Amino acid sequence: MDAKSDRLAGTMLFLAAVFNIIDYFFTTKVLNLGAEEWNPIVEYLIDIELFVVIKILIIPVVLLLIWKLRSWCYCQRKLS
Repeated sequence: MDAKSDRLAGTMLFLAAVFNIIDYFFTTKVLNLGAEEWNPIVEYLIDIELFVVIKILIIPVVLLLIWKLRSWCYCQRKLS
């Protein structure tokens, strides 16, 4: 990957993590104001109290893992 593509990929992954965390805070705020969650998967995760763990911890860690594996995947394609 060239430097420009690397920066773009890093920026996109970083923004995905930031927007994911913002989404968590907005979702909890709106739900506390009386709205209802329409996504059944998210509703289930909220009910079993895993929503915060997934949105704040797991998704950013997965995005970081994607960032770390990008050069390995690129090298594997070059070898083929």
